[in-house]
Amino acid sequence: MNTISETAKSIDERNISVRDVTEDYRDNELRAKNKKEVENRYRELLKRANKVEEILSIEDKLGEIRTEIENSEGHINYLQNRIKYSTLEISFYKKIAESNLSNITFFDSLKKGWKMLIDVLNSLFSFWPFFIILVILYLGIKNYRKKRNSKN
Repeated sequence: MNTISETAKSIDERNISVRDVTEDYRDNELRAKNKKEVENRYRELLKRANKVEEILSIEDKLGEIRTEIENSEGHINYLQNRIKYSTLEISFYKKIAESNLSNITFFDSLKKGWKMLIDVLNSLFSFWPFFIILVILYLGIKNYRKKRNSKN
């Protein structure tokens, strides 16, 4: 961070955030350890169980405890990855000088005006087929009226 900061002309914003996951990590570690002890006790009970009902009940409870252990261990792994792979986000930008109208010269204005005139003429020339059709229609209507008036 210091090396990058030294190369910058100015820094608009610097935001460093840290999240301490120690308590969360230890809590999940302790929870997993306790659940493993409970799991071992249930395994001992399973060895001594005689009835099918007792066996099914203990195995059901073992399944729940195993799920809780896996959840805690999964969260521990997630926290370990967060610790190993921290994120550093840096954004750079370059300020562009604002255009100032007082910098525009008389000749720049003439160039822009000429360019706009050329653009308008190019646009009009792209409509030449419509102009031809309009001229033909105009001449046709004029000729039709002339013939009609000569009959009357």
